[in-house]
Amino acid sequence: MVSTHKLLQIQQRFGDPQDKLASLAPNFQKVNSGQPGSPVKFQVETAGKEAFALIQGYDLDKSGLKVLLDGQVVGNLSQGSNSGWSTFILPLPDLSKGEHQLQFAPGDAPDNSLIATAIVQWNPSNGPIENPFPEDAETVVFRGWVNLDLQRQLGGSPDGDTIWLLDSEVVEDIRGIGADALADPKINKERQHALGTVKRLPIRFQGIDTPETHALGSRQNYGFLALAKLEEIGGKRFFGQRSELAVEVRCSVHKDSILDPNQRVLGYVTLDGLNVNAEMVRLGYAFPFLYDSVSLAMQQRLREYAEAASTAEAGAWREYTSIPADPLPAQKQSFADFGPVNFPTFWRRWAEYRKSGGLPGPSFVEWVKEKKDKPLLVAPQGAKLFSELIDPSSNRLLVKPWEIVFKE
Repeated sequence: MVSTHKLLQIQQRFGDPQDKLASLAPNFQKVNSGQPGSPVKFQVETAGKEAFALIQGYDLDKSGLKVLLDGQVVGNLSQGSNSGWSTFILPLPDLSKGEHQLQFAPGDAPDNSLIATAIVQWNPSNGPIENPFPEDAETVVFRGWVNLDLQRQLGGSPDGDTIWLLDSEVVEDIRGIGADALADPKINKERQHALGTVKRLPIRFQGIDTPETHALGSRQNYGFLALAKLEEIGGKRFFGQRSELAVEVRCSVHKDSILDPNQRVLGYVTLDGLNVNAEMVRLGYAFPFLYDSVSLAMQQRLREYAEAASTAEAGAWREYTSIPADPLPAQKQSFADFGPVNFPTFWRRWAEYRKSGGLPGPSFVEWVKEKKDKPLLVAPQGAKLFSELIDPSSNRLLVKPWEIVFKE
């Protein structure tokens, strides 16, 4: 028996009198100044206790919101993040089967805030769990808890492919590799919190890459939307309590290591059998980022998911471009997280090149060759280096992310 999440999408939009976002979010409903919005109806097919509301948007710290379910106040939101983009997980009372209504009542007059809400349920399913590893793979499994709010409080800004596993323990180990990682204070670092001492193990999602929320002092479009999608998938499990060791990370040992060059654990984050890495690709908010440490079975799975998401223009694929998109400022202000988006490993090179003073032109490819090239194991036309996949005249990336495999 495997738990899976089911999304019941609810959307409302505050303010924005010029309707600048109307073309991007045509299904959002307005909330009139100082008045509750019209109730939005949604259907629950199976009663359950695991429902929550994921509430996300821009400038929520300025609006002040009361959240009503079927006419009763079930929560208050009054403080958002300083980045402009905020996300809240609000546990809901037990949902009975049938129709329900969600409603927002602003505490203050709204001011150009964008609100998107998802009602999510975790339901039992008999679907099979696909093993991401070949039968002979050496595997390390960690279990711990995740709380993205606490991670932010301790100075670890999460993005769509990097989280902290807190107070980790080893469930399965190979030759003590997992135990060694936990025992290394440079990897499993201690942090002080009101809860006491918390140990945090940085996890880099294996095989995927999401748009950047904070890299080189810049960001990409869809970075915060990808983070919100991750929070939607994880739900209450990503806003857990210390006693709830509900998150597992499965790592395939490659070259006697489970660490990336930044000393983060590389693994597949699993929730009751749901592979979160693959789910992010399937929904279009992560790109395949394939190395030879990713099993052939998982490479194929991520390729199929990415091709289908690209064809459907799901998530970030809606505005994916192979032409370099200049880095966006990371200052703390409200913004709409839509616009051209590149394959992140390509974009990071472009952002660093531009930050170094480089100008659009043929010198970009030469800069990549000199500074940031990467060897390839698989690529079209037998290319051996990443720089060979960039058109020197237009700087366009000549392949889709799923078409290449990097050497570890």
